[in-house]
Amino acid sequence: MNISRILGEFEQGSALKELSKNNKLDEKFIKKILIEKLGRAKYLKVCRSNGGKTVAKKLKDPKYRLKYVAKMRRNVRRSLSKLMENPIFRDSWLKKARKGSKEGVFKIRECLEDQKFYQKWINKCRIGGNKTYKGKLGFHSSSTEFRKKWSLLGLKNTGRKLIGPNGEKMYNYLEIVVASILDDLGLKYEYEKIMPVKNTNGFVSIDFTVKEIPDWIIEVTYWNKPEQKMKELKRKLNFIKNKYPRAKMIVITSNKYLNEYEKLSERNINVFTPIKFKEYLNSKLAG
Repeated sequence: MNISRILGEFEQGSALKELSKNNKLDEKFIKKILIEKLGRAKYLKVCRSNGGKTVAKKLKDPKYRLKYVAKMRRNVRRSLSKLMENPIFRDSWLKKARKGSKEGVFKIRECLEDQKFYQKWINKCRIGGNKTYKGKLGFHSSSTEFRKKWSLLGLKNTGRKLIGPNGEKMYNYLEIVVASILDDLGLKYEYEKIMPVKNTNGFVSIDFTVKEIPDWIIEVTYWNKPEQKMKELKRKLNFIKNKYPRAKMIVITSNKYLNEYEKLSERNINVFTPIKFKEYLNSKLAG
């Protein structure tokens, strides 16, 4: 029996079963020798390392990887569900989760102020989005009806904490101001109208449409990345115009971003502050 060779093979990644087979010795006997020579702490450390190497090697097989991930997910879910039965653990978990979420959002916003980081972020998102779209992976692998269903559900569940003039739950005060302007002038508006178009989700959501002026698509924003937002709005308008050629977009923003949004507008897009929008509406209704 060559103990030095057994030690060497063990430290290089061989499992007890493999050492037993190669050296024609009982596993328990080999384990006893390894613990005596290495000490229990080092023996356990090498065992964990060898286990990790074995799993890493197996994970190169896509079939094994899928089974492994599914198994780990079940185990984690089962373990977490059991722990969550303890009120003290659950409260502590939720507290840490909320704190972590806030810190994460703050950190991302902080990083996005760096133009280089922001551009890298956008490029990676674009690459990832194109890959999943072209490969029809994940959400894109589902039917249009399925994507539409879950997109609408997500839209419905997104936090709206403010109340508009007709009792609607709205996202921000700028939307409430616009809704109030329309309501004060006696115009019948629809908030967050869902319009079917030929895009990935099968629809677009419009901030406001007005019954008396059906060609108008009203979008409300004070997003601090005008170039990005206007690109998104132009894309939305193009989808709508494919079905409704006479559609025109009204973009309403704050004084702070008015000039930037105006510079990025085009023939079928008018940009206003709420005050200017009210003046424009009054003149249109009077004429």
